[in-house]
Amino acid sequence: MAKEQLEPSRKKRGTDGRQRKRNLQRQKGAQGVQEQQSTESPKAETASLYTKVLKVTQRQRAKWRPLPKSSREHLESTMHWLITSLLYKTAENHTEAEKHLNLLKKRLLKSLENLQVPMEKQSSLKNAHSFLAKEKTKSAALEDGLAELQDEIDKVVQAAEFREETIQRLQKEVQELKCELAAEEATASKLFYKDGNHGLALPDFSKDSLKLPILQNELLKIKNQQGLLNDLNTLQKSEEMTTMSAFLEEAYENVDSLQSETVR
Repeated sequence: MAKEQLEPSRKKRGTDGRQRKRNLQRQKGAQGVQEQQSTESPKAETASLYTKVLKVTQRQRAKWRPLPKSSREHLESTMHWLITSLLYKTAENHTEAEKHLNLLKKRLLKSLENLQVPMEKQSSLKNAHSFLAKEKTKSAALEDGLAELQDEIDKVVQAAEFREETIQRLQKEVQELKCELAAEEATASKLFYKDGNHGLALPDFSKDSLKLPILQNELLKIKNQQGLLNDLNTLQKSEEMTTMSAFLEEAYENVDSLQSETVR
């Protein structure tokens, strides 16, 4: 009797556990459906915002014409390049994929042959022509501006090249002047010698020159002093004497400048 009473109680417990598991699974499934609906609802709302349904009447549809050949050729070339890019990326079943894609392309092109599309309005074509004319004028103005800018750039480049040539020429002249100055200094060093105090000095006079009579005493011995003065004035005002005095003054200036440089 005890065994018979225990067995129904065990069966009852097993059925209760299974029922609980089923209820939990149902609750989880309902929550998943709700979450999916909540995630999909914003997408549907945003899609509805950007989509707009246009109603076409029979009168408007009667004005439709087949798709132009140029548009079909453009679509065919676009599909060709898309198929080529897809086949380049696929590594396996290359031939099968190519056959399938070419078949889809043929079916699409065949459907496009009978496709009716609305014709463009004449006003839009006029607007396109006016827009194209405006763009042409803008491009012409830009080309003119670029030409002027190129001319200015060429002028600046020419000026820079001229300045560079002038700088090089001046550098050569400065180098030549430096060489001339060095040669003059060498000749001056031969003519003058320096003493121990780094000063320029004249060469020593010979003893015989000191024994000669003074020129002033010799001039005083001449009886016609007035004629002598006239002769001396004539000599002093002569061209040879002026050049000699100018040469001596320049020589003294050069000596002074050399002496100042040696002191520095």
